[in-house]
Amino acid sequence: MKNTFVAVRVVCGLLVALACAGVHAQENTPAKEAAKLEILKAFYGDLPDGAKTDVTDKVKAAVNANGLSIDATNDNFGDPAEGTVKKLKVEYTLNGQKMEQTVNENENLTISLKPSKLVILKAFYGDLPDGAKTDVTAKVQSKVRDDALSIDASNENFGDPVEGTLKKLRVEYTFDGGAKKTKEATEGETLTISNKGE
Repeated sequence: MKNTFVAVRVVCGLLVALACAGVHAQENTPAKEAAKLEILKAFYGDLPDGAKTDVTDKVKAAVNANGLSIDATNDNFGDPAEGTVKKLKVEYTLNGQKMEQTVNENENLTISLKPSKLVILKAFYGDLPDGAKTDVTAKVQSKVRDDALSIDASNENFGDPVEGTLKKLRVEYTFDGGAKKTKEATEGETLTISNKGE
């Protein structure tokens, strides 16, 4: 009986020691780092070559814990090119990856720090699959909203890598850590991916 009591005490002691070790290990596990947004440059005006204003400081000041949401308006940035539909262009890094976004006057530019279930792996626009094309991955990723995507396959969005040819937009993506998927849209169409990954 005495030996059984000693054995139980030893086992209990080991269990307590292991439990404490587990708690200690959890305390030393580094917390997941928060997403980091850094505004590099921001311009508002008749982009790309007309009159424009450097609004980098104003855009930086609008960044908060959730990211950035700012309206491209004359009220926010003044009017550097009267009578012209202006654009707001923001170059930034998100977790070290360089990206950019451009929106038209009176649209809202949003950069979310909340991790998205929809991750754009690669996006190309042009004479697919083997002709001239442009890598538009960063631009397409920047248009993801609430785990979904809706973007026009157009020269206005992506430039014209091969004039006189009907182009396509092809997007490779994953959703919620699942298998890689691909979607395509012909020039003039809208490519959409729902918040269910379809």
